[in-house]
Amino acid sequence: MKRASVGRAELLLLSGSVGVVLLGVVAAEMALRWIDPRRLDRREVGHEVYSEWYGWDNRPGFEGLNHDVLTTVDSRGRRSPGTVTRDSAPRPRVLMLGDSITYGTGVRDEETFCALMAQRYDVVNLGVEGYGTDQELLKLEREGLAYHPDVVVLNFTVANDIWNVRSRLDDFTRLPKPYFTLVGGVPVLHREHLRHSLPGRLAQWISDYSQLYYVVIPLLPERSTPAGPESPALSAKEGPRLTVALITRMQAVTAAAGARFVVVVHPDEATFKQHSSVADSLTQRLQGAGVTVVASLADIYRGSGLAYDRIAWDYIGHLTPLGYRIAAEEIERVLESRDERPRPASTDHGTTPSPRGTQTERGAQGYPVRDRGDFPLRARSSTGR
Repeated sequence: MKRASVGRAELLLLSGSVGVVLLGVVAAEMALRWIDPRRLDRREVGHEVYSEWYGWDNRPGFEGLNHDVLTTVDSRGRRSPGTVTRDSAPRPRVLMLGDSITYGTGVRDEETFCALMAQRYDVVNLGVEGYGTDQELLKLEREGLAYHPDVVVLNFTVANDIWNVRSRLDDFTRLPKPYFTLVGGVPVLHREHLRHSLPGRLAQWISDYSQLYYVVIPLLPERSTPAGPESPALSAKEGPRLTVALITRMQAVTAAAGARFVVVVHPDEATFKQHSSVADSLTQRLQGAGVTVVASLADIYRGSGLAYDRIAWDYIGHLTPLGYRIAAEEIERVLESRDERPRPASTDHGTTPSPRGTQTERGAQGYPVRDRGDFPLRARSSTGR
């Protein structure tokens, strides 16, 4: 009896000690969050968190500097603004998929083409830095269609999107990502390597969301991180074939949901200077598969009379605020006219936004006057459905 009583006492003492430690950890975490609510936002990749489905995703509620520009993300992980509105006037809903160009890396919240287009549409910005077409397909299927869009716009980046669907890692963060392989011409998803055990999930959550972790971790001995799979999942020849298969699937699921699907090709510096055989080949293959492809942005940029560094700030094609304005105008033109041919390039792109038409051509809110009956998109009801 004495031995049993001692055992119970030791167990109670141990439980009490663990409870005190846990309370201390929780108290320290809460104190750090009260003192500095934005500590995690200032990490190198503080705007991203782990995702079991995508590899990584936007951090909900992020507000901090990204490429030295103040950037905010809403509570559902969407770059702000450019999200669903609830005004009284019914407007078509546009779902934007893409990588950092869609996300708006390097420009302020109000300068992305999603934000600019939100003046006339309900725009849902699901862009995430570093994504490839494979992750964008998963975004569409798991989240995007739930917004009941009238049109889905896939923003394709010439510089790296074909490479991204071949790779198993993000080029910058080296984080693992889901990938597809072709089996009988059908894309097959592989994401087993992204799943964590229960202890692994807890550790990942602490890494993503605990401020105390980032206070303590610098004090601990440095440990090496196991390297992820370095080799691409597919060969260079298979990359374009998989890309076409993924985009064709995106078109199919979009059409099944009753929405229109459009691919907008965003050029890199090489494509700006001359036509890209990669972009041209991909466009031809997609159009042959019945996909609507807008490849006119390169022509618009070249015909504007502006130097490349006025349009984009790096070789990949990340847009400047002026570049975003030009792109927004062209995307809007395509959505309204259903005409994928490039319009005559305008040379009137100064440092201030150019008006869309003369005073007599614009309505009360400054938008071009148009016949609602000829508008090619289904009007969105004010209920958001």
